Amino acid sequence: MVKNDSESALHQAVMEGHYQVAQLLLQHGADVNKMAGFYGSPLALAACNGDHKIVKLLLDNGADIDERGMLAVGSALQAASAEGHVEVVDLLINQGANINLHGDFFLPPLPLTTGEGESKFMFYHNALQAAAGQGHLQIVQQLLQKGAKDVVPAYESCTPDSALQIALSNGHHEIVKLLQH
Repeated sequence: MVKNDSESALHQAVMEGHYQVAQLLLQHGADVNKMAGFYGSPLALAACNGDHKIVKLLLDNGADIDERGMLAVGSALQAASAEGHVEVVDLLINQGANINLHGDFFLPPLPLTTGEGESKFMFYHNALQAAAGQGHLQIVQQLLQKGAKDVVPAYESCTPDSALQIALSNGHHEIVKLLQH
């Protein structure tokens, strides 16, 4: 049963980690790139969940690797980077994901707490910012080795921080050292 009217059966299968159901749906013509719900594409959802097997299934069935998500989730690589899913990041990079793709914001599902006890949300414009902001050193290293650039996109309505600034403000000192070199 689909829980959200905008989500497809494929989205639900991916959300629940049901590989065989997702495979069956794809064999029967499910739209691998249908945008729906918070995560947008099934690929972004699988990447966010760290489900390597389903990410591969979706890619093998024509999922757009650089599709930007809806609402607050950017690309699959951005989502996997923010959530710290090293194997999924590796798979996406090896399958040709654009590591410097600037997309929609990635908003972690739970608010982060500041030192004063107030909640704040972190906004990331690319995979490097997402990994740096969430403290995923190994992923930052992977992205830099593959040529990721700490470039701040220019947007009219906001002035985002660089990955270095985000890592510094979140107290990720090892990542700060890495990004400074």
